[in-house]
Amino acid sequence: MRIRSRSDSRNPEKGVSFLVEYLILSIILMIFFSFIALQFNDLLGKAPISTAMDNQFQDVGNQIAVKLTDISLIAPENGYIKAKVFMPYTVGDYDFKAEFTQVGGEYVLKISSERAGKTQYVPINNLALKVIPVGSTFSITPVHEIEYSKYTHLMPTAVALAYPTTVEVGSNVTFDMTLSTGEGDLWFRWDFGDGSSYEAKYDPNNPSQSLVEYSYSAGGTYTATLTVWDSYGYSDTSNITIKVLNQTPNPFLFATKYIIPEITEPGNPVQIVIYLRGGGIIEQARNVSVMHVIDVSGSMDPDYFPYWNRYIGYTPYISMNGNVSPSKWEGSVYVDSSFDRLEIHAHSNSEDVDLWVKSPDGDFARAQYISSYVEKYKVNNPVEGNWTISVVADYPKDSDTVTVEVWKRSRGSWYLIASYNFVLAANPKTFSINVPDEVDDLKIKVTPINGSKELHTWIREPDGSLVGPYWSSYDEYYEDSSAQPGQYTIYVVADFPYGSQDFQIDSYIAKIDAVKIAAKTFNGLIKSSDQVGVAYFNTTSAYSPYYPKGEVIQSLTNDTYAANSSIDSLRAYGGTPMALGIKAAREELVANTTPGNIPVMIILSDGNPTITSDGVASETLAIQEALNEAEITKQTLVSNESILIYTIGFGSDANATLLQQIATSPDYYFFAATSEELENIYEQIAKELKEKAATNITITDVLTSNVTLSQPPPGANISTWGNQTVIQWNLTSIRINETWTASFEVVPAKEGLIKTNVFGLSNVTYLPWPFTGMNTTTIKLPAPDLNVTRISPEKVVLK
Repeated sequence: MRIRSRSDSRNPEKGVSFLVEYLILSIILMIFFSFIALQFNDLLGKAPISTAMDNQFQDVGNQIAVKLTDISLIAPENGYIKAKVFMPYTVGDYDFKAEFTQVGGEYVLKISSERAGKTQYVPINNLALKVIPVGSTFSITPVHEIEYSKYTHLMPTAVALAYPTTVEVGSNVTFDMTLSTGEGDLWFRWDFGDGSSYEAKYDPNNPSQSLVEYSYSAGGTYTATLTVWDSYGYSDTSNITIKVLNQTPNPFLFATKYIIPEITEPGNPVQIVIYLRGGGIIEQARNVSVMHVIDVSGSMDPDYFPYWNRYIGYTPYISMNGNVSPSKWEGSVYVDSSFDRLEIHAHSNSEDVDLWVKSPDGDFARAQYISSYVEKYKVNNPVEGNWTISVVADYPKDSDTVTVEVWKRSRGSWYLIASYNFVLAANPKTFSINVPDEVDDLKIKVTPINGSKELHTWIREPDGSLVGPYWSSYDEYYEDSSAQPGQYTIYVVADFPYGSQDFQIDSYIAKIDAVKIAAKTFNGLIKSSDQVGVAYFNTTSAYSPYYPKGEVIQSLTNDTYAANSSIDSLRAYGGTPMALGIKAAREELVANTTPGNIPVMIILSDGNPTITSDGVASETLAIQEALNEAEITKQTLVSNESILIYTIGFGSDANATLLQQIATSPDYYFFAATSEELENIYEQIAKELKEKAATNITITDVLTSNVTLSQPPPGANISTWGNQTVIQWNLTSIRINETWTASFEVVPAKEGLIKTNVFGLSNVTYLPWPFTGMNTTTIKLPAPDLNVTRISPEKVVLK
């Protein structure tokens, strides 16, 4: 029997195998043909797509470069600019990134797509000549910006000064940092060199508070170090040497030089300052011969032009601040629907009271009906609710009995529904002003501060008279053209029913009266062996012909009583022929100065010269004539001594520029805004007229070729030596406690750490105390480094 095999063509497993093989082969063929198609498609499309991406990347780069160009043209010195940049979401279906980068040391714009494997570098033509471009942005972000910013920070510069720099053990040294500079808030610390220190914040509005007094307990040489720093943490230091002796130091000269600021950007000017100060201890001051030269033109006296402006001829005298609250009684009344009319009456016995009423839905209102010692408030159909009644004491002293009645009218009948009796005492803020004999014109005014509540002012005069009230709402003030010497009492009363009010009291006196007080104060500070005289200048009329006058009314004398009497006799009127006053005072100093005395002229004016010596009304000619007379005076020697000229500008109209030119040096000019300042200036001048510290002084500063002088400083001689600039000043003398400074600007020529002057050639030579022989002393001026660098470069951020 034969058995058949199952492996023949009818075997089902054999059929399955063929199907699998077919499918595998088909897949392989499909993959092969797809690959061929892709390769063919890439060959057909790669070149055009690459070219399109290059072009679009270039367009994006060009747009950003144009924005950068625009920004560089309008970029501010300090600040920022934002500009939007528009770019496609994709290029060739690929997102991309734009960023600033460096290639070969040059800034370029890089446009790249990681997915596309594409990068394009777009030059920006070194547009960042002074701008640093940074940052990046992605095309798929919704907003693209370029932001420009620059902020130049003024680095602090420490300037350490001290006077005197040579001192006796136990004597005070004044350490001065007030010429230091910095941006924003500035702090400082002095390390005195003996282990002690002092630290504080500098107040530019009150620089004298930053002067530090310190004394050393042992002899030796100490290095005091000043450190200043700002709110950003930047700091700078400066040193000064202090010599402490066991004996009294002889007169000497201190000299230094400094730069402000010590760090700057290329092309920015810096200020160079040369500082000299006389030092030493005065064992016996020399005698002085002083001529007061006083402007007594019409603007110095309010009585001369009383109708032009009520403040012409006045100067601030004393100011005070205060706060006042009302002295009041307060009550209330409830009003219901039965009121047809409401009346409130306030009766006083002998003083003025003010009645105020506040409705439930309103503010306080003043009584409408006012007569002597009676005030009435009336209203028809009053609002229902609680009404407030306030009675204010409007008088400066004592007290008074007051009656308040509340009346109701209902259906034609009147009813007294409430009555109050009470004592109301005055509650003013009280101040006093002492007026000296010299004052003829006095003005007092009270002004609300940070508010407008009504204030009333009373003045009790020295003879006991009480005058007032003066209302602040009407800008009223007390004025007396025949003021009494003695104490004036000022009462400030609140004429409002609630709260309080800050106020300021300003008093004014005539300018001519302030001058008299100050000049006589000066006379009280000089010695009996000194001389003092008085000259004045004005015209006989305010109208042509003017008849100018410049006369000596008190020759130089040791009798200060006689000098004061002549000052008291001054009256102000007419124009301002300043040249005549200068000439008259000079001739008096030449004729009558005691041999060996220091000749001094103190000129005071509140305005411009307006009249020439010939009576011509011309400010231009009068100013030039005054300058000519001042120059003649400076060149005039009295017993081999130059005449010193101090000038004081008094009031807002004073010509500061002219008075500085007239003065011996700019340091000899002072400005007085108030009577008190004028008096302080005269006292300062009296104390400064002391012994000399140095004579025959020559200051030489030799600038290097690293800097360019912006313009010649006043009073200096300029010359060149090779490629260096030589600046030189010559001074006759500097006295103990006298300061001389010269400042000028230079522009650095290059970046880096540079010297501005030549050490050794930049110096101060002088004849030292006791000023005999020909042996001069030389002080070498320091050659401080100037760091010229880009403090804060400009920056452009792509984001």
